[in-house]
Amino acid sequence: MTRNSILWRYLRRCVAIASLSKSQIKLIENTVNKLVGLRLSMWALKIVVGAREQGTLNWEQEESFD
Repeated sequence: MTRNSILWRYLRRCVAIASLSKSQIKLIENTVNKLVGLRLSMWALKIVVGAREQGTLNWEQEESFD
């Protein structure tokens, strides 16, 4: 197994994660959650902007989703 193989890199990451403390893991989880939320927000914004540019979204149109 070479040092650059996918399995080797995966094993190194597992060892690195296993050596973290609970507080470090929680910090990483919170950071990842924020980044994922930010990415989803940007994705949603791109959809809205794209719809607005195509004329399929009218900001003045008041619709209720109840």
